[in-house]
Amino acid sequence: MDDLVRKPELILSMLPLRETMQPYNRSGTLIVADTHNYPRLRDLGQSLLVKDQEIEEIGRVRQEFSYERVLAVGGCTALDFGRACAVGKEVINFPTILSHKCLSNGESVIKRSGRYKKEKTIAPLQTIVSLPALLDGPPETVHYWSAAGAGDLLALISAALEYEWLFNDGSFAGVTARGIAQKRPEVFQAFKWLLDDFTAFDVDGLSRLAHYLHELSLEPDDDPDMLSAGSEHWLHYEMVYGQQYSKAATAHGMLVSIGTLMTLRIFGEATRDMTLYECMRRVHQKTGLPLRDEDLKRLGVSRAHIVEGIRTLRSQGLRCLYDEFFAKDDFSLLNRVFGV
Repeated sequence: MDDLVRKPELILSMLPLRETMQPYNRSGTLIVADTHNYPRLRDLGQSLLVKDQEIEEIGRVRQEFSYERVLAVGGCTALDFGRACAVGKEVINFPTILSHKCLSNGESVIKRSGRYKKEKTIAPLQTIVSLPALLDGPPETVHYWSAAGAGDLLALISAALEYEWLFNDGSFAGVTARGIAQKRPEVFQAFKWLLDDFTAFDVDGLSRLAHYLHELSLEPDDDPDMLSAGSEHWLHYEMVYGQQYSKAATAHGMLVSIGTLMTLRIFGEATRDMTLYECMRRVHQKTGLPLRDEDLKRLGVSRAHIVEGIRTLRSQGLRCLYDEFFAKDDFSLLNRVFGV
C-alpha cells in the first residue's frame, strides 16, 4: 500500500507509556519525543528531543541518524516531526495529549522560513494511545489540551459551512445545518456528544475524543467535496505568524475555535437561524473553549490580534469567507461574538 494512503489502526492501552511502547522499540528504531516526554524516554535507546518542526532539523535527522522505524511520542509537534523523518520508512504514533486533529493523518505541519505549512509526509502504521499517559498531569492541564483537541475537531463544522458558501458562489442561501450534518455525520456525532453527553475528560471522555480525532484525521485533505480547513484555520496561521504565540500557552485548537464561533455567527446572521451558533456556544461553555473577551485574554489573545490577522489574511488574495465578510473593515462582529 502506498505510504501516503495507508490506513492506521487506533489502539487504546491501559498500560503506562513505557510499557505501551516496549513491544515496538526494536532494533533500528528512532524515538522522537517532545520536551514533556523526552526526559522519561531518553534511556530507551536512540532518541531525540523535538522542540519544533523546522525543515532544517528534519533534514539533519534524515542524514545523520540510522533507523528504519520512528516512534513519535507527544503532542502534534513530535507527531509531525516523526512523520516527516519517517518518509520512506515506518512510523508509529504515541500521542500523549489529544490537542489536535493530527493523530493519524499522512501529513505534517513543517516550518519553513518562519512559516508553518502542511505537507504530505507519511501516515503511521498505528496510533497507540496510553490512557494513563493522557491523564498524567494536573487535571486542569489535561482538560486544557483535550479541550483544544475538541476545538480543532469542531473547526470541521465551520470549514464545511465555508465549503458550501464557496460552492454556492459566496452565499449561504439554501444552506442549512441539517444539510451540513448529513454531509459530515462523523463530525456532527462528535458535536452531539460534546453538546449532550460530555461530562469530563476522564478515561471514557478521552477514549471518545481519541476515537473521533483518529477517524476524522483519516479524511483526505484534497477531497474535492469538502474543506478540511477554512477561514478559521487561515486566520489562526496569520495570528500565529504575526503574534508568535507560545505553543504551550496558546494551543492550536483554542485559536481555531475563535474562528469557528465567528464563522457560525456569520452563518446564523445570514440565514436568520442562530441554532447552530448557540449550540456551539454551549459546547464552548462546557469544554472551556473561548467564549468572551476575558477568555481570549487568558490565552494571550486580544481583539486587535484578530483584526490584524484578518487584515493580513485579506492581503493574501485568497478567496475565503473572511475576505468578503470583512472587506469593508467592519469588525463589529467581534463584539457580537465575544462581547456578550
